[in-house]
Amino acid sequence: MTILIIATAILELLAGSMLFFAPQKNPDFKDAPSSTLGWGKMYGAAALSAGTLAVLTYLSMDPEVVKVFLQTFMVFHVLVGIAAFLGYRKGDFSSPAVAIGHAVFALATIYFYTTTL
Repeated sequence: MTILIIATAILELLAGSMLFFAPQKNPDFKDAPSSTLGWGKMYGAAALSAGTLAVLTYLSMDPEVVKVFLQTFMVFHVLVGIAAFLGYRKGDFSSPAVAIGHAVFALATIYFYTTTL
């Protein structure tokens, strides 16, 4: 589970930083209107917050904090995975990679939640 928490922290902080500070660098946002870049920045802020929760969870590893982490990230990854998949199906995203990545993290989070708590 520690690896999941560390991987979550790294990925969310990296993705969040990129989307918050430079959403125009995302290939799917090429030629996007400024409103799309604004939405990207908002997702970046959410990802940075999620990454911060992962770092704080890792530093604490208190069972109650870990439980909150797993509950929060189950919801986060399932919902973002669904949204990313629907966006891919609609043609908003050029690759299903984001949806697949969030699905994998959702399954890992669900696994640890159901087997360790």
